[in-house]
Amino acid sequence: MADSPSHEQRTEMEYDAFLKNSLDKEVKKFLRDTKRRRKRQDLFSEMAEEDVAAFEDTGALEAYDLVDSEFKVLRYSVEVKDALLCDALTQIDGRMRDVILMAYWLEMSDLEISDETDIPRSTVNAIKRRAYGKLRKILEDQGYDTNSFFPKGKA
Repeated sequence: MADSPSHEQRTEMEYDAFLKNSLDKEVKKFLRDTKRRRKRQDLFSEMAEEDVAAFEDTGALEAYDLVDSEFKVLRYSVEVKDALLCDALTQIDGRMRDVILMAYWLEMSDLEISDETDIPRSTVNAIKRRAYGKLRKILEDQGYDTNSFFPKGKA
């Protein structure tokens, strides 16, 4: 009959199991996030030439004041290209900005945000609603038509 492991060996085995479980969860989360992003993006390299030309001819990018502003959220880097929106994001509380960026740019659910930030899910929802309202007010005060930017019935 084999001897039972010592306390030190048992602790080491439990720690190994914990690390393997943590890594497994991170890999699953990464794959889920990657799949979600792939499903929502259209690559220019995969578009037909006439579609790309039509997009360029519309002058869609000329209508916006584009900047490259980068926000750090957890371990992610989020780019916001609209200058007015970037300015509005800098005017709200850091925690609110992080929740908004995670929800709308990183497309994370309230539960995922809760898991990442250790904030209760209901609090994440409340923070998101308040941040959304503040952003809307800031943009309206600057003369931006929020009805064309924000979906109806929000905030």
